[in-house]
Amino acid sequence: MNIRKRVSLALLLLVTFFVATPTVALAQVFGEVEAPPGVAEYNAPLGEDGIGIIVFMSTLIRIATIVAGIIVFVNFILAGYKYISSDGNAKVNEEVRNQLTYSVIGLLIIVASYTIIAIISLLLFGKADFILNPTITGPSTPQVI
Repeated sequence: MNIRKRVSLALLLLVTFFVATPTVALAQVFGEVEAPPGVAEYNAPLGEDGIGIIVFMSTLIRIATIVAGIIVFVNFILAGYKYISSDGNAKVNEEVRNQLTYSVIGLLIIVASYTIIAIISLLLFGKADFILNPTITGPSTPQVI
């Protein structure tokens, strides 16, 4: 069996495990786990002497996506400039084609990462946008970040 089939089978089994096993059953198997002392402030909700790990991860994901998008955009611009200035050179045209191909693959990875995060969020929290767009409730009204 080649590596692609093995990885696909492993992912299928993992997703099946999380979908088929309710969260309550998992809690009964693994029990309750206390957070280590240094992690308590990251695990606490925002505003209660903590930063909230979901908000922190959501911010990191957004920053990484923006940086990746800027890199892809700059890569498109540089490939276009290289193509215009290539003067019909076949080797440069091949490099430009590869550069644009890698840029499109990068865009697909960005989209796939959002899809994977949404699936994980749906499986673990019941909402597809829980990690990407967390809701922070305060004393009076909910505030969406």
